[in-house]
Amino acid sequence: MKPLFKGLIITLITVAVVIPAGYYAVESFQQVNVAMSQLVPGNSTLVVAGTYNTTPGYIYNSSSANGVVLGVSLSAFSQQIAIASNTSGGVHPTIEPSLYVAYRGYNVYQVRNVSLDGLIPQNITGLIAKYNLTLDVTKYVQNNTIYVADFSNVVTLGSYNSVITSINAFLDKDWFTQLSSTYFNSTANISIYYNSASLPIRQAIVNVFDERTTFSLEFNSTELTTNVTRGISALNALSTNYTYFYLNPTQGNWVNGTMEVGIENYYLLQYLIDDLASYNLTQIISGQLS
Repeated sequence: MKPLFKGLIITLITVAVVIPAGYYAVESFQQVNVAMSQLVPGNSTLVVAGTYNTTPGYIYNSSSANGVVLGVSLSAFSQQIAIASNTSGGVHPTIEPSLYVAYRGYNVYQVRNVSLDGLIPQNITGLIAKYNLTLDVTKYVQNNTIYVADFSNVVTLGSYNSVITSINAFLDKDWFTQLSSTYFNSTANISIYYNSASLPIRQAIVNVFDERTTFSLEFNSTELTTNVTRGISALNALSTNYTYFYLNPTQGNWVNGTMEVGIENYYLLQYLIDDLASYNLTQIISGQLS
């Protein structure tokens, strides 16, 4: 499977697991308004933002920690995690946050007896099985325990180190806010920011809508940019089921375009993935599809 598509699918699966659409509701009373992007470290190398049914959330990966930020109160989060967690004899576990420590003026809680198995939709489970993907939620849940810091209208959660990293980012004003407002489309279902100086893709900005996905990819060499542009253009010829990509003129080492697949018609990717099995990477990059 192409690494680009495998990575995209894994990212979407992670968002579906960690930020399930129907499980959270934003509280109408907000004592202290904290922007979620203020709890995401500004030096994060990967940030995923999702909004569905008015439920916003961020997943971030920085050099210090991996964490999650959700636009919900602590009580609402705890109640819905209890509903989503595994049941025993039809009875949901009791989820009661307990104060763990006070850090720089903010309370950090432990939420025990947590299982994310019940949060994985059946269609995602089937996709994982079909393509032998691995979904790792241990970065956020360790020994059935989540650590949570409460900001009234927002919670930051994950491992203890995740929560401390978010609090430090907020208080030290090391925010992702400016990058979020620059790159993320507020009307997108999911937005993705990626930054790495050492990998072939130097930067990636992706905004996923209902039935389309816009992307901007910066590569670390002109040769790689040319090959990727040629390869993406060739992908449209791989399947008779669908035309996937529309590319804009490249700007330097940036490749910009639109993929006509989004949240509501994500299953169309299966056509492309299945067809890719008939070709090798060299053929695709060179445009030799025969």
